Amino acid sequence: MSSMLGVKTKRPNDVLDYDVDIQQAWLEPGDIVDTATAVISGGTAEINNTVVSNGVVRVWVAGGAVGETNTVTITLNTSQGRTKEVAFQLRIAMR
Repeated sequence: MSSMLGVKTKRPNDVLDYDVDIQQAWLEPGDIVDTATAVISGGTAEINNTVVSNGVVRVWVAGGAVGETNTVTITLNTSQGRTKEVAFQLRIAMR
């Protein structure tokens, strides 16, 4: 089961980035996020790109239809062999 990071909102035509920084909350000192993958479910929004930089994962999301609630699930792998799954909900709204 993944850790839920909350709810974000975007408009259908937005292409936005969402940062996930687990360094402080879950990792041991000296461990860093090495790789990450993101998937989206529950709607029509799409992951455009997932980038890891300085331990922060940035997920770019586009599309979606008004009224949908998508779930973005990110699987992170660390330099010391840990794997952590986190998720957030993404609501598609007009405002």
